[in-house]
Amino acid sequence: MHQPISITSLPTELQCSIIRYLDPIALIATSQTNKHFRTLINPRRVHFAERLLALECIEEIGGPEITFSRLGTLSPDRTSQEWESNRWACTACLRLLPYQCFTNRALSQLAYRKPIRGSPAARKCTSWEATRPPTRRTKSIPKQPHRDSKDEEEKENDRALRTRYAISTTQNWGAHRVWESHSDDAFQLLTARLIHFQDAGLVEFLDMDVHTFASLTEAEENMLLDCEARAVERLRAGYNRHHRRCLECRFQRGEFWGCSGVGGGIGTANVPTVPGRQEWFGTVVDRYFPGVSDALGLERPPFNAPVFVIYREDAMERPWTLYRARCPGCTRWQELRAFRFGGIYPRWEPREMPLLRGHVDWYYNWDMTPVKDKVLNNLRCNRCYDAEYGRDTLRKGLVKWLTSLIDAQLAEFTGNLRVGFNQLLGRFGSASKADKASTKRLVWDLRSLLNKHATDVTRTDVALLRQRRMEWLDLFPGVRNGERYEHGLWFEPDPFFWQWVELYKESEAIWFWSKGLRDVIQEDEKAEHIVDWALGRDGFLHS
Repeated sequence: MHQPISITSLPTELQCSIIRYLDPIALIATSQTNKHFRTLINPRRVHFAERLLALECIEEIGGPEITFSRLGTLSPDRTSQEWESNRWACTACLRLLPYQCFTNRALSQLAYRKPIRGSPAARKCTSWEATRPPTRRTKSIPKQPHRDSKDEEEKENDRALRTRYAISTTQNWGAHRVWESHSDDAFQLLTARLIHFQDAGLVEFLDMDVHTFASLTEAEENMLLDCEARAVERLRAGYNRHHRRCLECRFQRGEFWGCSGVGGGIGTANVPTVPGRQEWFGTVVDRYFPGVSDALGLERPPFNAPVFVIYREDAMERPWTLYRARCPGCTRWQELRAFRFGGIYPRWEPREMPLLRGHVDWYYNWDMTPVKDKVLNNLRCNRCYDAEYGRDTLRKGLVKWLTSLIDAQLAEFTGNLRVGFNQLLGRFGSASKADKASTKRLVWDLRSLLNKHATDVTRTDVALLRQRRMEWLDLFPGVRNGERYEHGLWFEPDPFFWQWVELYKESEAIWFWSKGLRDVIQEDEKAEHIVDWALGRDGFLHS
């Protein structure tokens, strides 16, 4: 009976040949087996980084697989528990870290995202090679001419793949297909579209004739583009992730310059700030104080109110960009709300504006302080502010900020409650005699209320608006029933008017909640809960 042969009994050259075919995880595990393999393999930093990149692809360690659609959406999405449980490798500090420790680009861009499981990038062998003793060169090695041509060929293939992926994910650079048209012009456009796809090397369309292409439905073309994008992703996803670094490592390398007063970025060199993902919020209070209502024992309505934005009828939320900043006190990266800093509009940015045409426009903080380098450099997170100035000062600052946001919120939703009445008064002159009489009886004496400052509007005023609105709708059943084409009005209502008709109760409920929240936070005992909420919620992301 033959005895099993130990790998250590093989010649060293043969052992090295076997080790070269190990995956990165097995390489490090083998090096930790005994002193012999530790000396033979002698793993370097790059090999430990490769091990982390392999570990992040294992579901039990790196989390469930995240699939990117052709249009950029994720499955599961960024609000799911699967996304929260995912970990990504930082090849600088050699740690597996959550998404908060990276920029969006480091996780979502094709070159940096995790590779598709089962793809060549996910099954990559180690780059380890047996070390050789240095040899003294007696003469310079002539440059190999074929190497330059090989590099150019690789670059050309890379450009071709990037073009394929860009066309697949943007539906031909945003040039949408002509649908349901049999004219000669439409046929020529479809022919040019197919030729463009074939010239770009889209495999799914290479052997397709123009008649077959013209007969495709929208769903069928999108399915083929999905296949193209997925094919490129299997080849290219994650090919550059060995350069992925977390926020703190990038800061230590001096990669964040900030805006420095010239509009070249956000934040400053001392307090770097990076944009995160966009989230949808119904109110500005939800953006900066999410869940504070529950902490204060005040139930928030389980719905949102219309936000009255153009080009988006019946919109109930707005997209806000989340930002992460590095506190210069504790050196932790945290969401911007932890610094008691932020504007009241979704398009606000934490940066100093450049000098344009001889004047400067500013982004303003919630307290109307212009965003400048000096202001940004003085930012401190809630915990550092508490340690430096005391809990009482932090409480007053948080209450002042929340009160300011509630006032802005009350102004918006008070406008929601009054928008219909303002339109009736604005169109009053063109009404018929009968409509004038009925409208004047219900609306004319509300003019002082409609001009009252939003923070001075009382609950009694809102109750009066509700009563008059109901009485006026009884005069126009078509409006009350939402008949937008046979409403019976003397003017053509705009979308904001119809939202006032159909979603008035939602605006009113949010108004009452905002008013109650403003009253509650003026109590010292309740204000202490805000401090507890802020210090408990704003966890440290990364040090």
